Amino acid sequence: MLWYKSKRKFGTEEVEYLWASGNGGNHLVVVPRKNIVITMTAGAYGNWFPHKRAYHILRKVFKALEKTENNRAEGSGQ
Repeated sequence: MLWYKSKRKFGTEEVEYLWASGNGGNHLVVVPRKNIVITMTAGAYGNWFPHKRAYHILRKVFKALEKTENNRAEGSGQ
């Protein structure tokens, strides 16, 4: 499994995160600044489709986190 570093915007804040993906659709995502670790396991070894499915799930998780951050900012008057 190789590790990569990337950035994503949560609300108005850009946050760095680390991620790794392995054979069969296994993924690890670490967002240190938000104290978040996401783990997804799959067993479709030697296929590409589990990676597409995992990326789809991760997009939904990041979108939900972004909405949560936006709602907190609105609720605190920022």
